[in-house]
Amino acid sequence: MSTKRGLGFMLLLTLLLLIAFIYNNNLVYLLCFLLASLFFITILHTVNSLQGLRVKAGQSVDIFAGELAENILIVDNPDRTDHYSVQFGLGWVGRLCSLLILRSNKVSVSVWRNELKSSWLVCD
Repeated sequence: MSTKRGLGFMLLLTLLLLIAFIYNNNLVYLLCFLLASLFFITILHTVNSLQGLRVKAGQSVDIFAGELAENILIVDNPDRTDHYSVQFGLGWVGRLCSLLILRSNKVSVSVWRNELKSSWLVCD
């Protein structure tokens, strides 16, 4: 699933490509293809750096509306490579937790979220 920032970047690339078509400008073609290649290479490096990690939901406690919810994630690294600066968070709320996951190691991560209403939070 794409983020708003990624979709905005794709919209920018589409707009640059349309400008290059209309004005037949080779420098805009160069800029558009350079930015697109950086975009796809970044996706490739992100997938490569997260490959092999197993993330499972841990046991969380019940809370009431208006309290901070602690969501526990268990990250298992069965590979023989270290994973540097892996960030965990719940996206639009709270802070990101950045950590180093060493080879053949299991790490427990606590991600906090302020619950404003009663609901179920499902971590799959």
